Amino acid sequence: MEVNTLNNSYQISTDKNSNLEGKIDAENFNFTIKSSDANNYTLEKDGIEYDLDVINVDFELKKLEILINGAFFEILLKDKFDKLIDELGYGTVNGEKSTQIYAPMPGLVLNVLVSEDDEIAEGQPLIILEAMKMENIIKSSFSGKIKKVLTKNGKTVDKNEILIELQ
Repeated sequence: MEVNTLNNSYQISTDKNSNLEGKIDAENFNFTIKSSDANNYTLEKDGIEYDLDVINVDFELKKLEILINGAFFEILLKDKFDKLIDELGYGTVNGEKSTQIYAPMPGLVLNVLVSEDDEIAEGQPLIILEAMKMENIIKSSFSGKIKKVLTKNGKTVDKNEILIELQ
């Protein structure tokens, strides 16, 4: 699994005993996490213990907000499927957030859930697209404002067609 913080990216794997290992800047590391309750943990690395407190968990966005010895960290988790989405260009464009929402596949727009000038939150549903008799909810990847809606209910769209422009 890939773990991303504001400035770094780490590769981490775990075993059944909560022993974690990975690489930081090509240097191997190992540590253990022990739980004292649902939100409080002890992280042990090289014989030194650190207090780890979970402040917020967003399972949908795979985001954790934690404190380690009082220092705040926001952590984004990526599995092999998230990496594939990034490699295909659906996550970001040249390292920056895309200001356009594209149709991930051909389909029928069932419901446009937003209008121009609407303020939107990260993870908010924007459009319901039917493809292969399944409803797919297209969500915002970040907070912002709707600049322009380029589709409408009942319209058939092609893969990679621009549906919404964001500010």
